[in-house]
This record gives sequence, structure tokens and C-alpha cells, in this order.
Amino acid sequence: MLSPIYCFLLKIFRISHFTSLLLFTLFSFYQLVSAELEEVTYKDTAAVRHIPCEICPPLNYIEHGWKPIEPLAPLQNQTHVTVVIDVFRAFTTASYILEFNPATYIITTKTDVISQLARELPNILVIGKPEKGADFTYDIPNSPTRVQGVNATGQNVLHRTEAGAKGILLAWDADIILAAGFVNAKATVQYIRTLINPKVKIVPMGHESTTPSLEDDVCAQYIQALINCDEKITLPPLLYNIHEGPGRYFFSEDQWQYPHEDFEHCLEIDRFNFAIQATVQDNYAILTRCNQIL
Repeated sequence: MLSPIYCFLLKIFRISHFTSLLLFTLFSFYQLVSAELEEVTYKDTAAVRHIPCEICPPLNYIEHGWKPIEPLAPLQNQTHVTVVIDVFRAFTTASYILEFNPATYIITTKTDVISQLARELPNILVIGKPEKGADFTYDIPNSPTRVQGVNATGQNVLHRTEAGAKGILLAWDADIILAAGFVNAKATVQYIRTLINPKVKIVPMGHESTTPSLEDDVCAQYIQALINCDEKITLPPLLYNIHEGPGRYFFSEDQWQYPHEDFEHCLEIDRFNFAIQATVQDNYAILTRCNQIL
């Protein structure tokens, strides 16, 4: 019985019997090779060790507002890793800062902590904005675009932000705390895979750590997919939804102090090849480049 593809080639393209057989043979060989390649890819993916991973929003959305992350259960021979996500804009800004290799990079939620550290440290660069009622002047806002216009190399950087810093400080009991956004998602996962028996908790902080946000949730799903290896996530339509949803406030008139380019910088997928580790020191944390993926 003649193959439908074979008949199609004869009828539509009016090619010779020999040519059609040759084309059909090549087409069959292509399908065979493609199937084998897909099988190899699947086997390679399956060979990657399984890493326990869960997404745990630390928010209670009903009436109590902020809800601390639940205490960690004792782990036997495992490295507990908490990945805190703040896409707009804290950890995107942090990635750009750390690219300049500052002397020290400190992040906190309180202006009084920033003020005290500013009196103690030389060569400071202060990023963020004060809480309502706080009297303190910051050098630049929490903006990945604005930090590219200053020289943070060798500076002691003090950064006040709300959601991301709060998530880090509340994750103090993890063995390793990582700060992540879209810009360093893959590097974060690659670092996790170098650890001994990691168990991962991903915490998307949401808007000001009070309500969920699409960008943090999508980033959490992306990181989880990278960790699991056997899940696929199509980012372009999700990024479009972010642009049409929470991304709109980037372009509102009351955001004059933030360049519109911040939005694009925050959604630069895997822009940086290093993960960010946070070390909690009471009421602030020190951020460092914990590795570099070559």
C-alpha cells in the first residue's frame, strides 16, 4: 500500500518515482533520528538527580497580613536551601550591584539600621527609599537602571527594601539562603546542584510581602521547573501577562523616580551567571556572589 506522503509527493509536485522514493527515505530517516535524539534528551534529563523542591508563599491573604515562614523540620543529612524571590525590583537591583564587586553589600528593611551602618562604614552607597515618616536621604532608588549609572566597585552598599529583605531575614534558620529573580534564576539552580543533598523551599515574596504578585509566582515556577528538569514552562506568554498586569505600574506617573527601563531589566532571563547568597546578621543580611557559573 502506498504511503499518503508518497502519493502526495507524486501528485502535488509531479516528481519522478525515483525522486519521490529518495525524498521519502530521507524523511523517514529524519523522523527516526529525531526520535532517537528526543529519547537521548529524555534519558539525560532523567539521569539528573532528584532534588526535593516546593513553592511556599509565606503570606496569609485572609486577614492577618504577614505570616512568618513556618519553622523548618529537622533534616537528616540534607542541606536546607531557601530561595527568596523578589523580581520587582530588589534582587534584580542586587544582581546589578554585585556585578560591580562592592566591598560589602548589606540589605535590610529598616531605615534606622541603614542610618546606623552609614555612620559606621566609609565609602557608602545608599539605595532604596525610607519608610513613611523616616527622615533619611538615599543616594538612588531601588532601580537596576539607576545603579548602572553609579560606581559601586569597592563601595559599602546599604540597601533598604521591603519584601525581599524581609523574606531573607525570616529565613534565618535555613542552611543556605539564596536571593533570586529572573536575571539569575538558572545560575541559582546550577549552584543548588553543587550542594550535598539539597532540599529547596522557594518563597515568592509578592508585592511588599502583603499580597501575591504574578512576576514572583512565575519566577518561582521557572526555578522549580529548572530544578525538576522534567517540567517545561513557556515563559514568553507569561512575561506578556506580567507586562499587561503588574508591569503597568512601572509606567505610571507616580513612578517618576524609576526609569521605564527597569521593567525590561527585571525580565532579562538568566542575565547573570552567579547566584546570590544571603547571610543573616540579626536585623540585616550580607549579600555575596556565592559562585560563578562558567
